[in-house]
Amino acid sequence: GRLRATRVGRLDRCEPPMSLAALLRGARAPRGAPQGARLLSFASEQAPQTWRGHLCRAQSTALPSASLDGGRRTGVAPLSVAAHGGRAAQGPPPDAPTSGTGRARRQRMLLSEYVMRQLYDSEAGYFVRNSQAVGALEEPIDFRRLWGRMGYLRLLSKLYASKGCSWLTPVEVFQPWYAQAIAECILQRHLGVGGEGPQAWAEDATCGSPLLIYEIGGGGGTCAANILDFLKQAVPLIYSQTQYVSVEISSQLSQRQLAHVAGADPGHVAEGRYAVENRDALERHGWGAPDDRPCYVIMLEVMDNLPHDRFVRSTEDGSWGITWVGATDDDVSSTQWEEALAAEPTGPPVAGHQCPHRLAQECHRLFVDFRASLPGERHRRRRSSDTLFLPTACLKFLKVLHEARPNHTLVAADFDELPEVTIPGYLAPLVASKLDGQTEDHESYFVPRGSADIFFPTDFQFLQYMHSHVRDGARAPQPRRGPAHPEPVPQHSGVLRTADFMNRYARIERTRTRFGYNPLVQDYSNTSVFVS
Repeated sequence: GRLRATRVGRLDRCEPPMSLAALLRGARAPRGAPQGARLLSFASEQAPQTWRGHLCRAQSTALPSASLDGGRRTGVAPLSVAAHGGRAAQGPPPDAPTSGTGRARRQRMLLSEYVMRQLYDSEAGYFVRNSQAVGALEEPIDFRRLWGRMGYLRLLSKLYASKGCSWLTPVEVFQPWYAQAIAECILQRHLGVGGEGPQAWAEDATCGSPLLIYEIGGGGGTCAANILDFLKQAVPLIYSQTQYVSVEISSQLSQRQLAHVAGADPGHVAEGRYAVENRDALERHGWGAPDDRPCYVIMLEVMDNLPHDRFVRSTEDGSWGITWVGATDDDVSSTQWEEALAAEPTGPPVAGHQCPHRLAQECHRLFVDFRASLPGERHRRRRSSDTLFLPTACLKFLKVLHEARPNHTLVAADFDELPEVTIPGYLAPLVASKLDGQTEDHESYFVPRGSADIFFPTDFQFLQYMHSHVRDGARAPQPRRGPAHPEPVPQHSGVLRTADFMNRYARIERTRTRFGYNPLVQDYSNTSVFVS
């Protein structure tokens, strides 16, 4: 699972993408494609004739709906994927309309829509079928009893073996100190207090305005419980004015979060300090009327599971194409997944964020502008990549958030790099499933629905660029200053490596081992934190 992502692995080195002309001339399946694969023609209605490309299509072997991919690997070519499906052999997929003859028609969608279904489908998505993938610890780890790094890694291995989970997040491993560092960051901003390191808070510390906290994708509820426990003990008056809301798309995890927080302290729920809203945070209607009160939004390892879209640049003329995914059922026993390129639409983006294609177009244009502004050789990989996976769902969330809660402060932590990624492209995902305690990486994201986690690294500098772009476009009203909203002391905003964030806000002496190794600041070295 994600234990492997704690190591800083080299990024994949792949062959340069095949030219569009070569694709158009091609008459054979890409190297590594399954035997029997054949080339088809597929183009978007919006695409000009010059973008009509060939792609590889491979028939899949049906698997039982409850089983996982047993480790098959398929060849992946830069611009066409030899895809495999694996839907249960029970007829066409529920979301595929059929023709009058009973044969399913091709369903086309953007890659981001495909990933959304894979992970969050209400019946067969990964986080529905694998709600226990997010591990939890019954007791915090006493790091001061461990000798050093090897003792820490051995303990983690035992925990993974005993829990049977896919991953343990940092907020679980380092509880309660990881969540308390986030609470410290929020408190310093809420009270307008500056300074390095955790503060010695007075019990009578107060602020005229309530403390509003939203957590997106709260996992098992550990972060919420730790933050509320800390506020109740350190600043009881502020705790009495706190409203902590967890926004969770999974109904199983929603129930688990509520039970965990209530189990930690029944008063958190009974006194109205904590609530769970089972909804999709990306949908505007769930947020209700705009609220311009200051609030704080926490996202811990959520952005890596937000769907991305794939863009490929032609080596012939430098134009960009966007990836469309198609699914067909030729008979009741198999499903084919197809992937093809279409030209980006022309003209200005459509107002609003209801059109996925236009949203993807806006995200790509933002990235092109962003990397054009980057100086020096240090950003060579961003500037030279001809295949991009861009966070269109994250852009949609930022638009929704700025509209619904314009005076928010976003605290987002995630992986900025993933090891051993075999799918070519900048910000390409890692696709992994777990069966009988063994983790299997896949060379394609075309896997049976709900069988594998699909997670992407985050370009935090681009995240900051997107946030600033959306904020400037939203022109959020600023709250009036006064006793309820004191003038804030200047605080650090921007991107921090996790070690720098923890050195600034955490009680790092509580996670130091006997020989001095401190996993809170030395492990998870491929993670960063963005504070807006």
